[in-house]
Amino acid sequence: QLLKVIDPVFPPENFYFVNHILYVNQIDVGLAYLDQDSLKLFHNGDFFQGKTIAGIIPLGGDQLWIATLNHGIFIYDGINYQPLNSLNNPRFIEAGINQILRMSNGNIAIGTQNNGLYIVNKEGDILQHLNKGKGLNNRTILAIHEDVLGNLWLGHNNGITNNSTQTRTIIT
Repeated sequence: QLLKVIDPVFPPENFYFVNHILYVNQIDVGLAYLDQDSLKLFHNGDFFQGKTIAGIIPLGGDQLWIATLNHGIFIYDGINYQPLNSLNNPRFIEAGINQILRMSNGNIAIGTQNNGLYIVNKEGDILQHLNKGKGLNNRTILAIHEDVLGNLWLGHNNGITNNSTQTRTIIT
């Protein structure tokens, strides 16, 4: 049963449901959230105006890990947005982030447009990097899923990779 239709002023790019809040990426205005039956700009959400958000992961408390397609990863501390890791953020910017997923072991999988898969800790330190020729058959990761056994499934633009066969021993 359809309860209510919300017609936003600006078109939504992506949606993320985190900590019982529906976040909406609107390129024209930034990061918004659903409040009752309307979209409102998130705290300093205009910081993300013109940026495509690729994923949002809660870190605990008010902290969020916000990944963007072409501008890197930011940590929201409840007040401000700071770049994740000055050493590795340029790699993520260059690679183009398509998808992120917090894994059951607490690490974060980052699927990129141009440089495969990164496994990082919550500080953004790279633990592993898989790419075409280094465990993957394709450099583009469009989707990431972790099954109940802890296996990662990666959707590419031309197929699927499952770490339970060729890469099981290196993804932790």
